[in-house]
Amino acid sequence: ERLARAWAAAAAGRPCTFEVHAYLPRLDDAALRALDAPQFTVCVGVQTANPRALDRVSRFFDAERTRERAAAFRRLAPRARLNLQLIYGLPGDDPAGFRASLDYALSLEPDAVMTFPALALPGSELGREPAAFGLRCQDEPPYRVLETEGFSPADLAEADFLAFHLFTLQRHPAAARALRWLGRVVGHARAYESFARSLAGTPFDLRPLHERARRDLLGFVTHSGEPWGEVPAARREPALLTLLARFARAELA
Repeated sequence: ERLARAWAAAAAGRPCTFEVHAYLPRLDDAALRALDAPQFTVCVGVQTANPRALDRVSRFFDAERTRERAAAFRRLAPRARLNLQLIYGLPGDDPAGFRASLDYALSLEPDAVMTFPALALPGSELGREPAAFGLRCQDEPPYRVLETEGFSPADLAEADFLAFHLFTLQRHPAAARALRWLGRVVGHARAYESFARSLAGTPFDLRPLHERARRDLLGFVTHSGEPWGEVPAARREPALLTLLARFARAELA
Protein backbone atom coordinates (compact mmCIF):
# COMPACT_ATOMS: atom_id res chain seq x y z
CA GLU A 1 0.00 0.00 0.00
CA ARG A 2 2.75 2.49 0.97
CA LEU A 3 4.73 1.63 -2.15
CA ALA A 4 1.69 2.13 -4.41
CA ARG A 5 1.02 5.55 -2.89
CA ALA A 6 4.67 6.56 -3.33
CA TRP A 7 4.60 5.46 -6.99
CA ALA A 8 1.35 7.34 -7.62
CA ALA A 9 2.81 10.51 -6.08
CA ALA A 10 5.99 10.19 -8.15
CA ALA A 11 4.01 9.62 -11.36
CA ALA A 12 1.55 12.49 -10.88
CA GLY A 13 1.48 14.61 -14.01
CA ARG A 14 4.09 12.45 -15.75
CA PRO A 15 3.55 10.09 -18.72
CA CYS A 16 4.63 6.91 -16.97
CA THR A 17 2.99 3.67 -15.91
CA PHE A 18 3.64 0.99 -13.32
CA GLU A 19 3.04 -2.71 -13.91
CA VAL A 20 2.43 -4.48 -10.62
CA HIS A 21 2.60 -8.29 -10.57
CA ALA A 22 0.65 -9.68 -7.64
CA TYR A 23 -1.41 -12.58 -6.31
CA LEU A 24 -4.80 -10.90 -6.27
CA PRO A 25 -6.11 -12.41 -2.97
CA ARG A 26 -3.19 -10.78 -1.16
CA LEU A 27 -4.30 -7.28 -2.15
CA ASP A 28 -6.55 -6.05 0.66
CA ASP A 29 -8.97 -3.15 0.35
CA ALA A 30 -6.38 -0.58 1.44
CA ALA A 31 -3.92 -1.76 -1.21
CA LEU A 32 -6.59 -1.66 -3.91
CA ARG A 33 -7.56 1.89 -3.00
CA ALA A 34 -3.88 2.89 -3.22
CA LEU A 35 -3.73 1.41 -6.73
CA ASP A 36 -6.69 3.45 -7.96
CA ALA A 37 -4.84 5.53 -10.56
CA PRO A 38 -4.56 5.24 -14.37
CA GLN A 39 -0.80 4.75 -14.08
CA PHE A 40 -1.28 1.28 -12.56
CA THR A 41 -1.74 -2.03 -14.35
CA VAL A 42 -2.04 -5.00 -12.02
CA CYS A 43 -0.98 -8.28 -13.65
CA VAL A 44 -2.14 -11.50 -12.05
CA GLY A 45 -0.57 -14.79 -13.10
CA VAL A 46 -3.51 -17.15 -12.81
CA GLN A 47 -1.74 -19.55 -15.25
CA THR A 48 -4.50 -22.18 -14.95
CA ALA A 49 -7.68 -22.86 -13.01
CA ASN A 50 -7.53 -26.60 -13.76
CA PRO A 51 -7.06 -28.43 -10.41
CA ARG A 52 -5.17 -31.32 -12.04
CA ALA A 53 -2.69 -28.97 -13.72
CA LEU A 54 -2.28 -26.97 -10.51
CA ASP A 55 -1.43 -30.17 -8.69
CA ARG A 56 1.11 -31.28 -11.32
CA VAL A 57 3.03 -27.99 -11.16
CA SER A 58 2.62 -27.67 -7.36
CA ARG A 59 0.80 -24.36 -7.62
CA PHE A 60 -1.81 -23.05 -5.20
CA PHE A 61 -4.79 -21.10 -6.50
CA ASP A 62 -7.98 -20.01 -4.73
CA ALA A 63 -10.57 -19.45 -7.47
CA GLU A 64 -13.35 -18.12 -5.24
CA ARG A 65 -11.10 -15.74 -3.32
CA THR A 66 -9.64 -14.47 -6.60
CA ARG A 67 -13.17 -13.87 -7.92
CA GLU A 68 -14.07 -11.90 -4.79
CA ARG A 69 -10.89 -9.80 -5.02
CA ALA A 70 -11.45 -9.12 -8.73
CA ALA A 71 -14.87 -7.70 -7.90
CA ALA A 72 -13.27 -5.61 -5.13
CA PHE A 73 -10.65 -4.38 -7.62
CA ARG A 74 -13.36 -3.08 -9.94
CA ARG A 75 -15.12 -1.41 -7.03
CA LEU A 76 -12.11 0.13 -5.26
CA ALA A 77 -9.65 0.74 -8.11
CA PRO A 78 -11.80 1.56 -11.13
CA ARG A 79 -9.13 3.74 -12.76
CA ALA A 80 -6.47 1.01 -12.73
CA ARG A 81 -6.18 -1.84 -15.25
CA LEU A 82 -6.46 -5.50 -14.33
CA ASN A 83 -4.72 -7.99 -16.62
CA LEU A 84 -4.87 -11.75 -16.07
CA GLN A 85 -2.35 -14.20 -17.51
CA LEU A 86 -2.86 -17.84 -18.48
CA ILE A 87 -0.49 -20.53 -19.75
CA TYR A 88 -1.52 -23.37 -22.06
CA GLY A 89 0.38 -26.61 -22.49
CA LEU A 90 1.05 -27.20 -18.78
CA PRO A 91 1.39 -30.75 -17.43
CA GLY A 92 -1.97 -32.10 -16.34
CA ASP A 93 -3.89 -29.69 -18.55
CA ASP A 94 -5.70 -30.33 -21.82
CA PRO A 95 -7.67 -28.26 -24.36
CA ALA A 96 -10.91 -28.51 -22.36
CA GLY A 97 -9.09 -27.45 -19.18
CA PHE A 98 -7.45 -24.52 -20.95
CA ARG A 99 -10.77 -23.30 -22.32
CA ALA A 100 -12.37 -23.67 -18.87
CA SER A 101 -9.54 -21.55 -17.42
CA LEU A 102 -10.14 -18.97 -20.11
CA ASP A 103 -13.86 -18.95 -19.36
CA TYR A 104 -13.06 -18.41 -15.70
CA ALA A 105 -10.55 -15.62 -16.33
CA LEU A 106 -12.83 -13.71 -18.71
CA SER A 107 -15.77 -14.11 -16.32
CA LEU A 108 -13.83 -11.93 -13.84
CA GLU A 109 -14.16 -9.08 -16.38
CA PRO A 110 -10.55 -7.91 -16.40
CA ASP A 111 -9.29 -5.35 -18.88
CA ALA A 112 -7.40 -8.09 -20.71
CA VAL A 113 -6.52 -11.76 -20.55
CA MET A 114 -3.10 -12.68 -21.95
CA THR A 115 -2.47 -16.32 -22.85
CA PHE A 116 1.05 -17.68 -23.31
CA PRO A 117 2.51 -21.04 -24.39
CA ALA A 118 4.25 -23.19 -21.80
CA LEU A 119 8.06 -23.12 -21.81
CA ALA A 120 10.48 -25.65 -20.39
CA LEU A 121 13.27 -23.19 -19.60
CA PRO A 122 16.67 -24.61 -18.58
CA GLY A 123 16.95 -24.75 -14.82
CA SER A 124 13.19 -24.65 -14.27
CA GLU A 125 11.35 -27.67 -12.90
CA LEU A 126 9.87 -28.45 -16.30
CA GLY A 127 13.21 -27.88 -18.02
CA ARG A 128 15.17 -30.13 -15.67
CA GLU A 129 12.92 -33.17 -16.00
CA PRO A 130 10.53 -32.76 -18.94
CA ALA A 131 10.05 -36.53 -19.31
CA ALA A 132 8.86 -36.77 -15.71
CA PHE A 133 6.04 -34.40 -16.65
CA GLY A 134 5.26 -36.16 -19.92
CA LEU A 135 6.55 -33.27 -22.03
CA ARG A 136 8.23 -33.12 -25.40
CA CYS A 137 10.03 -29.79 -25.73
CA GLN A 138 12.36 -27.81 -27.97
CA ASP A 139 16.04 -28.38 -27.17
CA GLU A 140 16.94 -24.81 -28.15
CA PRO A 141 15.45 -21.36 -27.44
CA PRO A 142 12.67 -20.52 -26.91
CA TYR A 143 12.21 -24.03 -25.35
CA ARG A 144 8.52 -24.28 -26.15
CA VAL A 145 6.55 -27.29 -25.00
CA LEU A 146 5.69 -29.15 -28.21
CA GLU A 147 3.50 -31.94 -26.85
CA THR A 148 2.13 -33.16 -23.52
CA GLU A 149 0.01 -36.03 -22.28
CA GLY A 150 -3.03 -33.78 -22.73
CA PHE A 151 -2.03 -31.54 -25.66
CA SER A 152 -1.09 -32.90 -29.07
CA PRO A 153 0.89 -30.62 -31.43
CA ALA A 154 -2.40 -29.91 -33.22
CA ASP A 155 -4.04 -28.98 -29.91
CA LEU A 156 -1.25 -26.51 -29.15
CA ALA A 157 -1.59 -25.00 -32.62
CA GLU A 158 -5.31 -24.51 -31.93
CA ALA A 159 -4.46 -22.85 -28.61
CA ASP A 160 -2.03 -20.55 -30.46
CA PHE A 161 -4.86 -19.60 -32.80
CA LEU A 162 -7.19 -18.79 -29.91
CA ALA A 163 -4.49 -16.86 -28.03
CA PHE A 164 -3.69 -14.67 -31.04
CA HIS A 165 -7.31 -13.85 -31.81
CA LEU A 166 -8.11 -13.19 -28.16
CA PHE A 167 -5.24 -10.69 -27.95
CA THR A 168 -6.18 -8.97 -31.21
CA LEU A 169 -9.92 -8.72 -30.61
CA GLN A 170 -9.46 -7.42 -27.06
CA ARG A 171 -7.63 -4.43 -28.55
CA HIS A 172 -10.86 -3.35 -30.27
CA PRO A 173 -13.20 -2.25 -27.45
CA ALA A 174 -16.47 -2.54 -29.33
CA ALA A 175 -15.66 -6.10 -30.44
CA ALA A 176 -14.44 -7.05 -26.96
CA ARG A 177 -17.64 -5.75 -25.32
CA ALA A 178 -19.85 -7.62 -27.76
CA LEU A 179 -17.90 -10.87 -27.37
CA ARG A 180 -17.88 -10.55 -23.60
CA TRP A 181 -21.66 -10.16 -23.60
CA LEU A 182 -22.06 -13.18 -25.90
CA GLY A 183 -19.55 -15.14 -23.81
CA ARG A 184 -21.76 -14.84 -20.75
CA VAL A 185 -24.38 -16.82 -22.68
CA VAL A 186 -22.43 -19.35 -24.77
CA GLY A 187 -19.05 -19.43 -22.99
CA HIS A 188 -16.21 -16.97 -23.43
CA ALA A 189 -13.71 -19.31 -25.11
CA ARG A 190 -16.38 -20.51 -27.53
CA ALA A 191 -17.42 -16.94 -28.38
CA TYR A 192 -13.89 -15.80 -29.23
CA GLU A 193 -12.82 -18.98 -31.02
CA SER A 194 -15.99 -19.39 -33.08
CA PHE A 195 -16.04 -15.73 -34.08
CA ALA A 196 -12.38 -15.93 -35.11
CA ARG A 197 -13.20 -18.84 -37.41
CA SER A 198 -16.22 -17.02 -38.80
CA LEU A 199 -13.90 -14.27 -40.08
CA ALA A 200 -12.38 -16.61 -42.69
CA GLY A 201 -12.86 -15.21 -46.18
CA THR A 202 -13.84 -11.74 -44.95
CA PRO A 203 -11.69 -8.58 -44.95
CA PHE A 204 -11.14 -9.28 -41.23
CA ASP A 205 -9.60 -12.73 -41.73
CA LEU A 206 -6.62 -12.87 -39.35
CA ARG A 207 -5.20 -16.23 -40.42
CA PRO A 208 -2.41 -14.88 -42.68
CA LEU A 209 -1.27 -12.46 -39.97
CA HIS A 210 -1.47 -15.21 -37.37
CA GLU A 211 0.73 -17.53 -39.41
CA ARG A 212 3.37 -14.82 -39.81
CA ALA A 213 3.23 -13.73 -36.17
CA ARG A 214 3.43 -17.20 -34.60
CA ARG A 215 6.87 -17.85 -36.11
CA ASP A 216 8.20 -15.76 -33.23
CA LEU A 217 7.77 -16.96 -29.62
CA LEU A 218 5.49 -14.13 -28.55
CA GLY A 219 4.65 -12.59 -31.90
CA PHE A 220 1.10 -13.89 -31.76
CA VAL A 221 0.42 -11.95 -28.55
CA THR A 222 2.60 -8.88 -29.04
CA HIS A 223 1.77 -7.84 -32.60
CA SER A 224 1.09 -4.12 -32.26
CA GLY A 225 0.11 -3.08 -35.77
CA GLU A 226 -3.45 -2.48 -36.90
CA PRO A 227 -4.43 -5.93 -38.17
CA TRP A 228 -7.08 -4.59 -40.51
CA GLY A 229 -5.20 -1.64 -41.96
CA GLU A 230 -6.44 -2.42 -45.45
CA VAL A 231 -10.03 -1.72 -44.35
CA PRO A 232 -10.67 2.07 -44.41
CA ALA A 233 -10.75 3.40 -40.84
CA ALA A 234 -14.23 4.90 -41.22
CA ARG A 235 -15.65 1.52 -42.29
CA ARG A 236 -13.62 -0.71 -39.97
CA GLU A 237 -15.68 -0.69 -36.78
CA PRO A 238 -19.15 -0.61 -38.41
CA ALA A 239 -18.22 -3.51 -40.68
CA LEU A 240 -16.75 -5.53 -37.80
CA LEU A 241 -19.82 -4.91 -35.66
CA THR A 242 -22.06 -6.00 -38.52
CA LEU A 243 -20.16 -9.29 -38.68
CA LEU A 244 -20.41 -9.62 -34.91
CA ALA A 245 -24.18 -9.04 -34.94
CA ARG A 246 -24.64 -11.66 -37.64
CA PHE A 247 -22.44 -14.10 -35.74
CA ALA A 248 -24.27 -13.53 -32.44
CA ARG A 249 -27.66 -14.13 -34.05
CA ALA A 250 -26.41 -17.44 -35.46
CA GLU A 251 -24.92 -18.51 -32.11
CA LEU A 252 -28.10 -17.71 -30.22
CA ALA A 253 -30.51 -19.17 -32.76
